[in-house]
Amino acid sequence: MKRCSLLTKIILTLGVVTGCTLGVGGCAVDGTDGEDDGDEVSLDDLDDEDEATATSSSELGGCNQCTNCVKFARCKQPRLPYGLTYWRDKLRIINSRTPRAGCVAVIKTGSAYGHVAYVRRVSGNTIHIDEGNWGRRCNSRSGTAAALKIQGYWCR
Repeated sequence: MKRCSLLTKIILTLGVVTGCTLGVGGCAVDGTDGEDDGDEVSLDDLDDEDEATATSSSELGGCNQCTNCVKFARCKQPRLPYGLTYWRDKLRIINSRTPRAGCVAVIKTGSAYGHVAYVRRVSGNTIHIDEGNWGRRCNSRSGTAAALKIQGYWCR
């Protein structure tokens, strides 16, 4: 049994790593501070936790790019620039500090990849985002920019 479990973990890890490095922008968490130091990504690194003040829901329709945050955001916002694989690439596209519906939030995860999410709506200080590859699925969350670890926004 333990061998099957290990084999399953290896296969899933390879699939996630391949999707992150060969896809259009990965979103894995590895605990680094955004520097690409060559660390490998493991399944344990991908269990993202919501901040205590953010709420989440896995009831999300629409784009089915659930294993890649950039592909999901681009499905929602087709004008999103390309070349967003690494955290430093995502930081470069920030052109606003003000959230608006239709913008793409750039979110710090501590990994070499970072994360992006589509801003569905804003209510006062609460930002409602839709995202792919958060907990390896499509998801909706809401919270303050600080609770969601949003560093800025790309707005068209």
